[in-house]
Amino acid sequence: MKENIEYYRHFSGADQHPKFEMLRAKYGWSGDGKFWALNNRIALASNCILDLSKKYVKASIANALDFTLDEFDEFVIYLLEECDLIIETGSGITTNEVQENYGKVSLKRMKNKAGYVKKPTLKTAESSTKLAGTENQPTGMQIQPSENIQTKVNKSKVNKSKVNKREEVEIILNDLNERLGLKKGFSAGTEKSQSLILSRLRDGFSVEDFFTVNEKKINSWKTDPNMCKFLRPETLYGNKFEGYLNEIIVSDNDALRFNQGKQGKKPSTRERLANAWAEMGVDPENNSLVKPETGESNVDSTGVEQGTNILEFGLSERGNIKRLN
Repeated sequence: MKENIEYYRHFSGADQHPKFEMLRAKYGWSGDGKFWALNNRIALASNCILDLSKKYVKASIANALDFTLDEFDEFVIYLLEECDLIIETGSGITTNEVQENYGKVSLKRMKNKAGYVKKPTLKTAESSTKLAGTENQPTGMQIQPSENIQTKVNKSKVNKSKVNKREEVEIILNDLNERLGLKKGFSAGTEKSQSLILSRLRDGFSVEDFFTVNEKKINSWKTDPNMCKFLRPETLYGNKFEGYLNEIIVSDNDALRFNQGKQGKKPSTRERLANAWAEMGVDPENNSLVKPETGESNVDSTGVEQGTNILEFGLSERGNIKRLN
């Protein structure tokens, strides 16, 4: 039985994952391509684990990726420690994606091998038995009604569809668990989580939409002690899913600038002047400077005679009232 895989499933939205953004932060899109080239070598290796202990093997791969040996070592360490894109085992390196595909393919190969039955050979007409409602036919060549064949085809399509949906549920929850940093995390086998995700998929939403909701709400709620407890499938993938998907996120810098502008807004000259007059006692009906309690002139404190129009006065740079020229 083969101990590697020649192809594997690759999710088209993988480049949007924070792990790949971290990779591109140092190596650019070139680093993205080199990772997938390395991933292909891993898939073709025995048990899908690439052994780098032999120097000539490492040199060959480094040369193919346009690295020196030292640069290749640095690249592998960065993928391992900073990006969490590869796994180090006792016998080499591998990736979660390749191992997941290899596990499924190996299981299928084992089932096919265990369930293999040699096809019956055709017998002559003399040795064949009669079937009800037919002439003599060779054993193993019994004709099945066309509707039975079509039923089997339909069942096969349904089973394949169920497998694909289950894989999508697993991919979505794995993304949520990784973003939250959960080791065990939410299980794809939970009936409630499956039901919610499959409902949204039937509504026409894509796996990428789930990634977007995961990212938006985690960025919004993860540091909020009151909201972080709602980072769970029953909240994220419920009836408000579409609202979360289309939610406009304001960056922290934009919010900070907005709040600073709001808090730091200075009153206009007119507002400052009105406040100054109000502290000294102004008749709002005729814009005259009076004492509201007695109606007497406020000359002592301002040097302005009673009845003088306050609009003739303004504020100095220090905030004092002065007559306008």
